[in-house]
Amino acid sequence: MAIYQCKICGGDLDVPEGSNVGVCEYCGTKQTVGEPSAQAPHPQPAPKQPEPNRSAPQQQSAQSPPPGAQKPFEDRNAKAAFAAEQAAAAAAQRKAQKKQRRRKRLKIEALVLLVLLVLGTLTVTAILPHSFYQKAMTAIDSGDYATAYRTLVLLRGYKDSADKRQEIRLKAQMQAIANAGVKDEVTFGTFEQDNKAADGKEDIFWIVLDKADGKALLVSKYALDFRPYGKDGDVTWQNGSLRAWLNGDFLREAFTKAEREKIAKTTVLPDKNPAFGADPGDATKDRLFVLSRSEVRTYFSLAESAYCKATAWASVKDTSDYRLSAKWWTRTPGSAPGRVMAIGALTSIFGEPVEDTGTAVRPAMWVSF
Repeated sequence: MAIYQCKICGGDLDVPEGSNVGVCEYCGTKQTVGEPSAQAPHPQPAPKQPEPNRSAPQQQSAQSPPPGAQKPFEDRNAKAAFAAEQAAAAAAQRKAQKKQRRRKRLKIEALVLLVLLVLGTLTVTAILPHSFYQKAMTAIDSGDYATAYRTLVLLRGYKDSADKRQEIRLKAQMQAIANAGVKDEVTFGTFEQDNKAADGKEDIFWIVLDKADGKALLVSKYALDFRPYGKDGDVTWQNGSLRAWLNGDFLREAFTKAEREKIAKTTVLPDKNPAFGADPGDATKDRLFVLSRSEVRTYFSLAESAYCKATAWASVKDTSDYRLSAKWWTRTPGSAPGRVMAIGALTSIFGEPVEDTGTAVRPAMWVSF
């Protein structure tokens, strides 16, 4: 007989063999059970499992991977994705390292550039000026005033270079004139030329035309002013206003007292016009004068005499149409009284009216060196 459990009280049912109806021996109820041949045995309690020893270290499962070990990949796609991630990480690391190296290189280059800049500034502001200053002092001690003066001009206020330059200025100019050859350029005196009065006067450049008996004949390289030769009427060099201006205001303005003493008082001879009989006047004694037509022909070629550039200051006063090359006065009379010859690209033997304000002035003088 199979034993089943009561659905009411949980007691045992007696189910005869071959039957599917049983009676509970506790509550007496009849109950239908499954097939007569499918009697379920009474469930037995599960055997107790021994409790693990917590004091002993747990044994690692043979199937579990050791700590830190890579988990096995489930498929090829996962393996490829992992490889791609590793490659991307490596590339990013290389890029970061390259960027870091570039930044480091730029910092080094910037530091080197800063050092060079500091050294360059130090060289320009201290080392070179000191070297030039020492060169100038050595030149002064040896009597080479011309070299010393040129060197001191480059220093532009370094130490006492301005005072030293002023002290040797006249000696340097005289030495330069003494050493110059014919057609060389020298400086002597100062006059406003760049039309920037706030900057002060500029050195006057002269061309050496001749040298004799310790003196040099000089004529200004540029046209220094535009002025009439004289007033209306029979004007010669002797009584013209140009002569009075050159030996008066201009002489005092352009030269110091020491420089004026170096300008020789010269006998200025009259020069007749070769084609006309106008009176050239009498000989004069002057420190400054303008060349005669004969002297121009002696010391200049035709091309040289035809070109003369006016200074910026003088050009403001130019009333002529000859802006590229100024025409300039001689002391030779023109074709008739009241006319004087001028030199230029488009001038003639007939001369210009003495009151003309578009003719320039190129002073000349003999300087004792």
